[in-house]
Amino acid sequence: MRNLLLLLGLVFCGSLWAQGDPVTLHPVADTYLSASHTGRPGDRGKRDEFQIYGQANEQQFRALLRFDLSQIKAPPAQAFLRVYAWNIGRPKKTELIRCHPLVREWTEEWASWDLCQEGDQWANAGGDWDPVAVSGCNVTVEMGGESGWWLEFDVTPLVQLWVAKRRPNYGVALMLDSGSTSEVRCRSREKGANPPELVLAYAKPLTPGRGMVLGSKIPPYGKPVNLDPVWTMESLNQARVGEPFTQKLLVRGGARPYVFSARGVPDGFTVSEDGVLAGTGQKAGRFSLEVTCAGADKRRANKRLEFVVAEAVAAAGAGNPLAAEQGKTGAAPAGKTDKTQAVEEEER
Repeated sequence: MRNLLLLLGLVFCGSLWAQGDPVTLHPVADTYLSASHTGRPGDRGKRDEFQIYGQANEQQFRALLRFDLSQIKAPPAQAFLRVYAWNIGRPKKTELIRCHPLVREWTEEWASWDLCQEGDQWANAGGDWDPVAVSGCNVTVEMGGESGWWLEFDVTPLVQLWVAKRRPNYGVALMLDSGSTSEVRCRSREKGANPPELVLAYAKPLTPGRGMVLGSKIPPYGKPVNLDPVWTMESLNQARVGEPFTQKLLVRGGARPYVFSARGVPDGFTVSEDGVLAGTGQKAGRFSLEVTCAGADKRRANKRLEFVVAEAVAAAGAGNPLAAEQGKTGAAPAGKTDKTQAVEEEER
């Protein structure tokens, strides 16, 4: 039975690679971040190129790429990331394009200098990556037109961790050090010709590309990222006895999806796992909720939120004997107050 299972496994693997031939994957998302663009970036994720610039201030561009490895069942012996540069302008003698693992979820549609996805921000403007690079590639020549060449990065240790589920796969960021003069423009997955590639090798070794630099030779770059979820609310709206109430708990950062829990929730209310406080108040009072948000990586953030449930609104006329009496005898005639009507009735 064990041999049969092994044989079936080999047949399945054969659908992904044949006789040890390398497997080539294309990205499921790629875009670039520009220091001059905040908020939703428009169509940057749909363009036929991404740009990597290193100039200071608003001329910093960083590329993001992510590959789907869900069908890859075994870590590869080698993994090379290849991007096709069709234009390289104004490099110094030698400038290094860094490849860093991203540490936060992002979407091609929303990723910009400040946003990583809809309703969520990077902890560090310009992207959240591990300061320790996995690889790099030197650029040394200026060129343009379609006679470009492939920039290659050895991402073997990172991909092995991704496939083994020992590290979340958020993709990589390609960037130049701030102050570089290079302007590198690469073909994106939308171009069709020469899209980015992630090449996985199991038996046949890959030949390192020119300019490839191992991560162990590259000094760290960037700020460490706080991966804990961050609460963005300080208080809860007021509820009222007998009235339905709903409020979303607000958190950013960390690793989505979040899971929420709470203690001290008053009778009639619940906090769902996706972070919605809802219910109908049964008793007025001031309550202290201890709420917890846990990210997908199990990092947690706790918060104490005050929750006020007010008394029910009195019914119209409640507690007014005169109004009750009028309910029997009829309302005051138009233009007359309750007091003048009472005096007129007494005089009669």
